[in-house]
Amino acid sequence: RLHAPLLSDPKGWKTYPPKDHLEDANSTATSGTKVFEQIIVPRNTSVTEIPPLKLSFYNPETKSYQTVSTAPIPVTVTPGTDITDEPITETTTTDTPQDRSENSIQVPHSTLGWLRQSRLDQSPWLYPTVGGLVATLLALAGLSVANRKRNSPERLAANAQQKEINTHLSETTRAAANTDTQAFFAHAKQAIQYHWASKLGIQPNAVTATDIPDPDARAIIEMADNLEFSTSSTSDINLKEWKQRLDDALKK
Repeated sequence: RLHAPLLSDPKGWKTYPPKDHLEDANSTATSGTKVFEQIIVPRNTSVTEIPPLKLSFYNPETKSYQTVSTAPIPVTVTPGTDITDEPITETTTTDTPQDRSENSIQVPHSTLGWLRQSRLDQSPWLYPTVGGLVATLLALAGLSVANRKRNSPERLAANAQQKEINTHLSETTRAAANTDTQAFFAHAKQAIQYHWASKLGIQPNAVTATDIPDPDARAIIEMADNLEFSTSSTSDINLKEWKQRLDDALKK
């Protein structure tokens, strides 16, 4: 679903819709290299560089959005003849011979010349084609809105938060089954911290018992802190009851 990076300042350039394809993708297309190709044509000889390309993406390792950009690519545009009905043949750039061979895409201007010799509004296929294009654009707009909502920073952050909570809850269940009181309260505390972090607007490890108004959640953190520095016996602690208090605290 990654979209093609956009020119940061396309002034002076005529751009065409980019194309993309996957290379070396696995069977489920969840990994590989996505290659974007876009034709750009200088509008006049005053153009001196291809502007930087900027790409914003969500980094799952840092759990944050990042923006990266390329350096401007210097070009020299020399005067030529009228290219209204002629293919674009070559633009001198500072890229390598390999880059030029990979990006030498010809713009088929000459194949569109016949359109200037006919009345488009008298063509029988004009209105059905336009109607189909409008319907397609509306469908794509709907999909784009749905994707933005699904991949919004808030939605991604909430999903990451819930994943952390679920992980610590699983560990509390395992610790309770093994009667491992220390591990139970260590993971119970972290589940509570992740649960309240977004509500308080602070990092999970900064959440303390004094920050939380809920008595059950506060009691769990206090117990975890006490056990962390205590050497007394924990045999009289009923982990089943504390597990119920933890579940209740997370449901509130």
